Amino acid sequence: MLDAVARDVRHFGPAGAGTRFKLVLNALQAIHLAGFGEALRLAEAAGLDARQVGEALLDRPGGAVTRLAWDSYLTPPEPLNFSAAWAHKDLAYAARLAQDAGQDHHPLLDSVLAVFTAALAEGRGNQDWSTVNPSAPK
Repeated sequence: MLDAVARDVRHFGPAGAGTRFKLVLNALQAIHLAGFGEALRLAEAAGLDARQVGEALLDRPGGAVTRLAWDSYLTPPEPLNFSAAWAHKDLAYAARLAQDAGQDHHPLLDSVLAVFTAALAEGRGNQDWSTVNPSAPK
């Protein structure tokens, strides 16, 4: 019956496991969507054409980032894709850009910057940026 409404049918465990997976999936999708919206607001505030930025971002879908993060969680990349220190630098610049553009509300950017700031404080700046999540699978 599920084959009629789902592209993939996966069994995650006993009753309720599928619902828990759905919550995880929806949280990730919401973060991607909120992040996309915040990125477009930042682009507009920085004087960029939101339509042009949006079209360019279509070539860089969240699914590719999710795949990169997952693969890197499972096997830390050698050489690094991008260091946590470099990501922190870019996030700090993006936060400054938002501030300079008069954007005083960018909670996702601030939250992600805090994650990378903590990673640097813990001495993980030379690790791949995809491994900053301390609860990532080992």
